[in-house]
Amino acid sequence: MKRLLLIISACLISIGIGTAQNCDTVRRGNQTVIVKNLGDKGVSVDIFEGKGNNTIRIFNGTYGSGRSVERRFINSGINKIIFGESKDCCRKKSKPYFYVGFGGFGFGPSTILDDAGDHLKGASSLRYTIGLIRQGVDYNHWNFTLGLNIEFNSLHLSGNYAFVESDNNTSSVQESKDGTNYSTSRLHITYLDIPFMIGYKPIRNLNISFGPQLKIRTASSSKVWVPNVSGHTKLGDNLGLRTVVPSLMFKVNYSMLGAYLSYDLTSAFKSDKGPKGNMLSAGITLGL
Repeated sequence: MKRLLLIISACLISIGIGTAQNCDTVRRGNQTVIVKNLGDKGVSVDIFEGKGNNTIRIFNGTYGSGRSVERRFINSGINKIIFGESKDCCRKKSKPYFYVGFGGFGFGPSTILDDAGDHLKGASSLRYTIGLIRQGVDYNHWNFTLGLNIEFNSLHLSGNYAFVESDNNTSSVQESKDGTNYSTSRLHITYLDIPFMIGYKPIRNLNISFGPQLKIRTASSSKVWVPNVSGHTKLGDNLGLRTVVPSLMFKVNYSMLGAYLSYDLTSAFKSDKGPKGNMLSAGITLGL
């Protein structure tokens, strides 16, 4: 009740000031009320508590133009809103905001589950994602984004194992039969990703999104390197890999930084063309 009276008195002070002075300050005990005249839009009221470096904002309200919006805060270091309401059921609706973005980068470990991943090195198998373009729309706390990215997977195998392609475009994980030692064995798969993400922003700069992603394979190969021998040996290209792979993506972004989790809904290899295994990846992003 005391706070309500304080706000009302502050609003009356602002009205009395008129348009000649757009801001006024009222102090009462440990609280400071700052009233700003917004002209035709009414007035805004901010209440701060404390003094000096210990001052925190605990309340913000906007009054006028047929609406009333109030917000209360805790931990004002990040101005986290814990309560908000609008008393105007007929207030103007927010307009959708359309935007286009370019670039971005993602990086993180990648693996194939089940049989296909038996001999993978989890620590050194990585996925790199480069953002090309994305177009989206923001509406209130919600956002919808359609993007286009390039995804490159470099999967490392342990020991002398490698993915080997046979004449009928099938592949299997085989150990070197002639006793050759591999210094490096890699399966490379490149996709063109088309994600459609549905996001929600609970607070400013924080976005939580989830959605399907269509992956189109553009290149693939299995290569091995032998110690003291220059170059590499290619053991297959097509390898029985699927051309189109659907997946699901979950992302959490705060401003430009983010984290993702991606899971393919189908095996990376076609049925009866290679080992069974869905791809899984998690990592961090920048501007993506």
